[in-house]
Amino acid sequence: MPWQEQMGTIGRALGRSDKAAEVVADVGARIAGEREANPAFAGLTVVLAGGVAGGSFGVFGAQDPKVRLLTELGFTSPEAIDRATGKEHYGEISRERLRLIDEDVLIFVGDPGLRDDPLFRRLDVVREQRTVNLDEDDAAYPALNFNTPLSIPFVLDTLVPRLAAAATGNGATPSSP
Repeated sequence: MPWQEQMGTIGRALGRSDKAAEVVADVGARIAGEREANPAFAGLTVVLAGGVAGGSFGVFGAQDPKVRLLTELGFTSPEAIDRATGKEHYGEISRERLRLIDEDVLIFVGDPGLRDDPLFRRLDVVREQRTVNLDEDDAAYPALNFNTPLSIPFVLDTLVPRLAAAATGNGATPSSP
């Protein structure tokens, strides 16, 4: 469920629908401000992916709340990822299909050791430093996962500058082999 709907439901349950609508409007305006401040995001594809036990990679599709937030910022979710996840918000791809995550910008979450995978390191998005790496101890990671009106401003403050750097090829530097 989108964060806006969650907030509306909470507002109705607490008899504070007006306050909930105000919070949604305030956070929505903040997202719109970031989108306007970062016109380079418009039309760029973004993939949110991470490593999974057994050597496969998890990908988040357009139905995932985290990806919805990224699209609110102007990015688009690649059709190939959306096909891989189907109607679900998440799917797994094998190493052989890793090219699916080779898009304009990659947000890689989880196990940093998987970033040393030889196939992963050959992706253009990695070699051209168009990645944002979110390790599990990175505060932006749980904030992005929660995706609430309380966490979204923190995500905007901490993740948007990193996304802007990645969009211009000044993102994360691949680790040494």
